[in-house]
Amino acid sequence: MRRIFDLFQTVRLTLAIAAMLLVPSCAPAFAAASFEGDWKVPGDKAGEVAATVTIERSGERFRAVVKEILAEPGAPDPVCHKKCPPDKRGRPIAGLEVMWGLKPEGDKLVDGYLLDPTEGLLVRCQLRLSPDGRTLLVKMYQGVPLLGSTEEWKR
Repeated sequence: MRRIFDLFQTVRLTLAIAAMLLVPSCAPAFAAASFEGDWKVPGDKAGEVAATVTIERSGERFRAVVKEILAEPGAPDPVCHKKCPPDKRGRPIAGLEVMWGLKPEGDKLVDGYLLDPTEGLLVRCQLRLSPDGRTLLVKMYQGVPLLGSTEEWKR
C-alpha cells in the first residue's frame, strides 16, 4: 500500500512541475493581445462600419482618437455636434479624441468617458478585450454599468 502511495505522490509531483513549465510558455500569447491599435466602430446598419478609431496609451491611461470616418462618397466631412463639450464642438470628427481617462484594472479598462460626436452624447465606458484580442467589448453607461449597453468593435 505504501508503494502505491509513493507512486501516486511521484506522479502528482511530475504533473505539478510540468504545469509550472508550461504556464510561462503560454504567457507571450496572452501578452500579445492589447487594447492598443485600430478598431472598427459599427454603424447603424448590421455589418456596416461607421469609423476607425485608434486606441493608444497616454501616460497611465488610455484614450481613443477617430482615425477615419467611413461616410458616403461626396458627403461633407462631419463635425462634432453642437451638444458636444465646448472644446470639441464644431471640430471635424476625424482626428477628434472621443474616448479618454481609461485606466487598466485587471483584464479591462475602466473609468473612461466616451463621446458620440454625431449626437453630442457623453457617457461613461469600460472596455474588455476578447481572449483572442480581435474583439473589443465597449460597455457604455450613465450612472450604473449594469444598466448600460455593450457594443462590439473589431480589429
